[in-house]
Amino acid sequence: MKKILTFLCAVTLVLGLVGSSSAYSINDSPNDAIGYEFESYGIDVYNFTPGENNGAIAFDLYTDYPEAGITVGTWATEVADLFVTENYHGTDYLWAIPLVDHGSFLAGNWYAVGSVLISDDFEPQDQYTYTYTHNAPVRIGTLGNNYGWTTFDGSATWSGPVGDNPDYTIRLQSTLWEDDPNATFDLYWGTATCGNDPVEGSAAPVPEPSTILLMGIGLLGLVGYSRKRSKKS
Repeated sequence: MKKILTFLCAVTLVLGLVGSSSAYSINDSPNDAIGYEFESYGIDVYNFTPGENNGAIAFDLYTDYPEAGITVGTWATEVADLFVTENYHGTDYLWAIPLVDHGSFLAGNWYAVGSVLISDDFEPQDQYTYTYTHNAPVRIGTLGNNYGWTTFDGSATWSGPVGDNPDYTIRLQSTLWEDDPNATFDLYWGTATCGNDPVEGSAAPVPEPSTILLMGIGLLGLVGYSRKRSKKS
């Protein structure tokens, strides 16, 4: 019975790995923001399974920064865009995803980036001295062209406030899936137009679910073989 239970537990663990293979978590250090309401906690990436259509790519972003923005002195800071550097067939392409509408750019859509606006572009020119993250990329400036495309549709949904740590979750739902089996994503989010709590990290390919399952079964086989050898000796 103990052997059967051990085997079942191991199979459950392997199947659990299969089910979670398409999700990534990019965590941000707590209490590292300039200003308590500017804190962000990380990004979850869903359905990034390069080369497989397991569903449209989506992101969850976690923050204390509100959708309406925060005014500090005379600086009305606003929500920053999420930047996605996609390595597609060996070439890097930069995308920006607004979390709120601004200018002609719509929240949730993917835009090919021609130029980037940094936090210093938004600092008010007055008598105040501001403490913020300099030179942080925070919003798309102009459109670019990535392998023949300038934009893809998507959506941005804010939920909260729901309490502390974090107050808000922003779901970015795309209409895209990654068809390059060797693709990677590098993500950067400055949180606000002052860039006061940048969150950054990478997502890279994982073994296909079938590969993980076979690897797990192979490991179980090795365990059984090892036990047989130990009995013989």
